Amino acid sequence: MLFQYNLYFVLLSLTVIISTTVAFAAWQRRSISLASKPFISMMLAIAGYATVAAMEAAAIILREKIFWSKLEYVGSGSVITLFLIFAMHFTNKNRWLTPRNTALLWARYFQFCLELIAY
Repeated sequence: MLFQYNLYFVLLSLTVIISTTVAFAAWQRRSISLASKPFISMMLAIAGYATVAAMEAAAIILREKIFWSKLEYVGSGSVITLFLIFAMHFTNKNRWLTPRNTALLWARYFQFCLELIAY
């Protein structure tokens, strides 16, 4: 794989470092808040998304850019879902996060991932 390092790659790499550091700091203080576990999951998903986006930004060959772009969409969907779950926990709307509703949230995400794989 050939990579061309550019400003986008550097900024996204910094995003990975910052979100991983924040997730680690939140992990050390996870007993303080009920919303800490969804927050940690969201920060790790952001780190994963930024990693894949950095790889796409640095890729030169079109086939590799398309590959990283598809993975980038998978990561962005998980960030959105985890952000909603975190917001529900943070605002004390936990009663809306029944197992059925949570499964429906993730079902839409997995449907999106399957549609990406199909193309």
